[in-house]
Amino acid sequence: MKLYITCLFFSASVFTAFSQSNIQKAEMQFDMRDYSLAISSYEQALASDPDNQEIPASIAMCYIQQQNYLKASQWFEKIIDNEDVKPEHLIAYGDVLKSLRLYAKAKFYYQKLAQYDPVMAEYFVHSCDVARIEMHGDPYYEISVMTVNSRSSEFAPFLFHDDILFSSLRTDIAIEQPRKTKNGRNSLSTVNAVFIAQKHGANDVEHFKNAAQGDEVISHVKYSEDGKWVAYQKSDFREGQRLFDNRPGKLSLYIAKVASNGEWSDVKAFQHNGNEFSTGYPSFSPDGSVLYFASTRPGGFGGWDLYISFRGLDGWTTPHNMGNVVNTSGNEIAPFYSDHKIFFSSDRHPGIGGFDIFKATSQEGQWNNVRSMGYPLNSPKDDIDFVWDPTREIGYFSSNRIGTTGGYDIYYCTPLYEEIIMTVYDQDGENAIAGATISYKGAKAAPLTTDQKGQVIIHQRFNETSSLVISHDTYKDLAMTLKAPGEGPAKYDVYIDKSLTTEGGDVAATEGNLTDKNNANSSASQAQTTPSGQAQQPETIVTTRTVVVGNVAGTSDSQSTSDGSVAESKEIGASEASVPQDKPAAKSATPVASETNTNNPTTQTVTAGMYAVQIAAIRKSTTLDQYSSLSTIGKVMQYQEKGMYKIRVGYYNNATQAKNALRSIKQSGYPDAFIVKANPTISAPVSPTEKNVVKETSDQDYLVRLGTYSRPEFFDASKVDHLGTVDTYKSGKFTIMLLRGFSSYEAADHARKESAKQGFKDAYIVVEKDGGLHKAKN
Repeated sequence: MKLYITCLFFSASVFTAFSQSNIQKAEMQFDMRDYSLAISSYEQALASDPDNQEIPASIAMCYIQQQNYLKASQWFEKIIDNEDVKPEHLIAYGDVLKSLRLYAKAKFYYQKLAQYDPVMAEYFVHSCDVARIEMHGDPYYEISVMTVNSRSSEFAPFLFHDDILFSSLRTDIAIEQPRKTKNGRNSLSTVNAVFIAQKHGANDVEHFKNAAQGDEVISHVKYSEDGKWVAYQKSDFREGQRLFDNRPGKLSLYIAKVASNGEWSDVKAFQHNGNEFSTGYPSFSPDGSVLYFASTRPGGFGGWDLYISFRGLDGWTTPHNMGNVVNTSGNEIAPFYSDHKIFFSSDRHPGIGGFDIFKATSQEGQWNNVRSMGYPLNSPKDDIDFVWDPTREIGYFSSNRIGTTGGYDIYYCTPLYEEIIMTVYDQDGENAIAGATISYKGAKAAPLTTDQKGQVIIHQRFNETSSLVISHDTYKDLAMTLKAPGEGPAKYDVYIDKSLTTEGGDVAATEGNLTDKNNANSSASQAQTTPSGQAQQPETIVTTRTVVVGNVAGTSDSQSTSDGSVAESKEIGASEASVPQDKPAAKSATPVASETNTNNPTTQTVTAGMYAVQIAAIRKSTTLDQYSSLSTIGKVMQYQEKGMYKIRVGYYNNATQAKNALRSIKQSGYPDAFIVKANPTISAPVSPTEKNVVKETSDQDYLVRLGTYSRPEFFDASKVDHLGTVDTYKSGKFTIMLLRGFSSYEAADHARKESAKQGFKDAYIVVEKDGGLHKAKN
């Protein structure tokens, strides 16, 4: 027996040693970028040590470097549901899922980070919401592929006079190297070259003879604007692999002078390179006195960070980190400076997936206003190496997105938007408001947040009007319309009021003031809504550089926020709004009967805390027959307030019911509908015989049962989250997915029918009773 135990112990020790040997070999192969060999060694190690959770994760990382995200996800799935899964594995798996456009599933696993760091979990979950909005929003660029691309990887474009420089791993064009062969002739090399071609036109590609050539990959060639300096990096990028390397000391930066004939001279390694970290991705200021670059040097915020160094008498100054506004806990690479802006790629700022392209602006020596360049410039894969031609207003970048000819291709883009810098102030204009959220009605773009200076950069599409809502926890919401002025970059100041509770009336009117700094003269105007619920725009709205919005006494018509809360705005002339005035107390709304509701009226008692949805504000009273299609959602009523007749649907007992009603009403053709709070005890004359009258709302909530899942992470909430509040109900090892918050059977049935159109054909209506779910009866 003792001999048997000894043999077992010896056998286990041999297997463990064999596994460790293969792991060490795999790590060396990974470090040499031999990912296929590393995968084989890791698999051998796993056969000897099947309970080792690090090995499947390491194999997944190999497949990521080979750009095989599907294989990477399959290996992560072997460990990702374990109770002791590591947070770095959850992040890496979520990132892979985003690259596969599986945002709902990525969100599910990012949420598991909450057990380690709730703030970090919320950040990654938010990134999924941003990705889904950007992918389904309006495009901000027109994207075209360059004709210089081959079946190999092309990357790192740079503008050089009327031509474009770029790096390529192609092997179909040979270049004569200065190294001599045994017979005394120069050798021919087909790898690691810099190429030059016309930006647009003929697609003849030639080697760039001025560039240094060698055994390493020469890439990211950047000249100073005056043409006197050039910088580039050396690496060992390989075909079929991701063009990103965070191994210590594998990338290095070089700088050279440029002679009058274009030849490089006095080539020197950047004095702040290091063996223990990597340095690369250079970019000059126009005069070559400032160098922007990326590095993994110690003391940063994450993996790769962006740095600045200044040319001095004794060389380049100690690199200065660009700060945590630009840099994150992830990786920031490939900076490009142009006109007080820095363009760069990041895999941690909220984006679509992989590396996305962002830009930041410099003000008084500080970097602010980091924002995504948006879809379709960004994709779920890697989008890097962005450079900008300010004369032609064309950008160039490289990407490994779906549809490339090689591993990475070079694309060019033209913007479909104008840039607007908006600053949000308090009512008196004394304090800039940081952390204010700018949301788009209809979720046409991801929400933006003002920086510490109260500023945000808005990309406004040409010839289109956007409805925005500016919100902050301690200020009133401001709804406004915005259109690109068509005269180049614009700067707008917005003034919003402190949040106050009014005496009586609906939710306090939100009034604000938007001033264009370049011109502050405009005629007064006010937006109205038509009986159909469509916005009837005034002659002068925020369509030119001569507009001011709100912030004076007087009436203002309401508009809705992105989340269904109440916001009101008014657009007036600059002369009227130049000095803030006191605002009168809101008047109580006076309900009036519709012309068709004069017989046999009944009384509905409305209590404090109830809600309604307003769908129109008109100048003349009207019949309610035209709104009969809304009768399955709520009771249609008409109120007179401030000389306007307001059409509302309600009332609802809580905000959740109201928000679900709002979604249904907007889908029914009233996109500008919004939620209002009810006045206590209002008698609304309605007719019980009218076809637009429905049953009174009750305290009973109806739910729509969508389906039962053993793996709820595969449930795609994006298909139905516009219909109601997505909720779950546990039943043993299964999870029932629900839509919650419907105050009537009719409203729930409407959501059920819409859910069926989205693929949930077995959905049905249920109620909660006696601790369980029961099929509801009409």
